[in-house]
Amino acid sequence: MPEDVWTVKRILAWIEGYLADRAVENPRLSAQWLVADALGVDRMQLFLDPERPLDEEERAVLRDYTRRRGAGEPLQYITGKTDFRYITVRVRKGVLIPRPETEVLVSEALSLLPSAPKSQEAFDGELVAHLRALQGESEDSEVVDAPEEEPAQLLVADMCTGSGCIACSIAKEHPMAHVIATDISPEACALANENVQELGF
Repeated sequence: MPEDVWTVKRILAWIEGYLADRAVENPRLSAQWLVADALGVDRMQLFLDPERPLDEEERAVLRDYTRRRGAGEPLQYITGKTDFRYITVRVRKGVLIPRPETEVLVSEALSLLPSAPKSQEAFDGELVAHLRALQGESEDSEVVDAPEEEPAQLLVADMCTGSGCIACSIAKEHPMAHVIATDISPEACALANENVQELGF
């Protein structure tokens, strides 16, 4: 292959070296994420087809991506998305990037909710028992059940939702949860709404 042809393998090596020279953390991983996003493939595909040539449009995108990453811009803002638990959410400047520790917060929140059984009837019974336990009441305590025509729901509030990653994760992982998400920032609310729509909630 001619030396002037930029292949996946060649561009990965060049970007890694460029970022390493600028003391960017994890330059190899950054290069892989940038190239995969610019080519519209997952990272594994980069290694399955390392001799794939890049066209001029892809190279132009990567020149911009590499310049921005070399200047210290986070990968997530460059690609416009990030993985969070079992979903991928959009992110952009003006809204905080979800941190890995936030995934632990979702796990803790889900652990406080009764598990979602296969049937609504079983769920209603489990919810009542869970509420009794939380309130320290006995099995014989009277609990006002929801009307039969209105199945019980778990109401979850996500305050300062940001990208909506927490709200969307809980909604995805607990089908009985009705999640309300809010934020003081109009930019965050708009982004969270985009993620809700894109994820189909």
